[in-house]
Amino acid sequence: MFSELVDKIRNHAKNQPTDVMKQYYNDIADALADEDFMQTLSNTEALNQLDYFQNNFDYHISNRTNCNDALNLVHAGYIAYRTDKKRNIGSFSQKVRELEDRLQESKEELAKIKEVASDISGTEVLTAYAEQFDDQATKHQEKSTKWLWCLIASIFGLVIIVTLILFVQISNFPIIKDWLANDIKNIGMLNALVLAIKGSIVMAYIQIPLFIRKNYFAEKHLEQSSIHRRDVLKALHAVYKTINNQEEKDKIITVGATIAFSEPESGFITRKEGAGGDDNLEAILKIIGK
Repeated sequence: MFSELVDKIRNHAKNQPTDVMKQYYNDIADALADEDFMQTLSNTEALNQLDYFQNNFDYHISNRTNCNDALNLVHAGYIAYRTDKKRNIGSFSQKVRELEDRLQESKEELAKIKEVASDISGTEVLTAYAEQFDDQATKHQEKSTKWLWCLIASIFGLVIIVTLILFVQISNFPIIKDWLANDIKNIGMLNALVLAIKGSIVMAYIQIPLFIRKNYFAEKHLEQSSIHRRDVLKALHAVYKTINNQEEKDKIITVGATIAFSEPESGFITRKEGAGGDDNLEAILKIIGK
C-alpha cells in the first residue's frame, strides 16, 4: 500500500545526522511495511494523512504539517505494537540495513580495487625489475672496482719482477752452478739459459694481469648491461602510466621484458670468456689511465 513511501522514508533516514533520527524514520518505514500493524490503522484519519504524505513527500517532510503528526502517531503506535507483540525488531532491522549498506559499499570498493589492481600489477612488474637491475649494476660496479685495484697491484708486481730480472744476475747463484748439467756449462750456453729463464718468468707472471683484466672488463660489461635494462624499464614505466588502454599496457609489459633482457651494446665486452680484447702489455697499461 505504501511501498513507495517506505522507500522514500528509508532513503531519508540514511541522510539523518544522528542515529536517533535514523532509528525514528526506519521504525516508521518498518511500521508501514508491516501489514499486521497497518490493519490497526484502517479507517483512521492517520491513514488518509499518509496518503497525502506519499503523494507530496518532499513538501511534507520539510514542513511541519498534519502529515508529520501522522508519522509521530504511526511511530508511537508501532513502538507500542512491538512491545505488545514482543517483537523488538526495530534495532535489528536497523543493523540489517546498515550491514546491507556496508556490503554494497564493499562491493563498490572491491570493483575499484580490481580496476586499479591491473595498473598496480603492471607498474610493480616494471619497477621491481628496474630495482633489481639497479642493484645488480651496483654489485657489478663494486666487483669491477675490486678487479681494477687487483689489476693495478699486478702491474706493480710486474714492474718489480722486470726490475729484478734486469738488475739481478741469477747466473751467479750457487743453486744454478750446482744443479746445472756439466754439458751445458761446458758449451758456454749459461747466459742464454739464464735469459730464457728470465723470459719464462715474465711470460708466466704476465698471465696474472691478463686474467684480472678480463674479469675487470667482464664486470664492467655486466654493470653497463644492468644499467641499460634499468633505464629501459624506467622509461617504459613512465609511458605505462600515461596509457589507459589495457591491451596497449600489456604490449608495453611484453616489449619491456624483451628489450630489458636483450643484449645491449655496452661499449665494453660482449662475452665474459672473451673479455679484454688484445692480450698485450700495452693494452694492460691503458687500463690504469681509465
